[in-house]
Amino acid sequence: MMELSTEEGMDYLYAIVNLAAGDEFKFRADADWAINFGDAGAGDNTLNPGGDNIKVAEDGTYEVRFYFCAEKPYYSLIKL
Repeated sequence: MMELSTEEGMDYLYAIVNLAAGDEFKFRADADWAINFGDAGAGDNTLNPGGDNIKVAEDGTYEVRFYFCAEKPYYSLIKL
């Protein structure tokens, strides 16, 4: 479950999760795959509706953020 937070006026959802190298994830709305966001593939962490799974490079505990109020939604994956 993701929680809501704000940084510099930008709202985002975040969760702290343990991920392993090779894991993949996407963001979805209301526990349903009808509305989902994945990596746009541009290398800039932007998200597209129905985009590709986001791949994890190495094992670790991460803070995953989904910035949904931006002009283009994007994400960050911060290893803690």
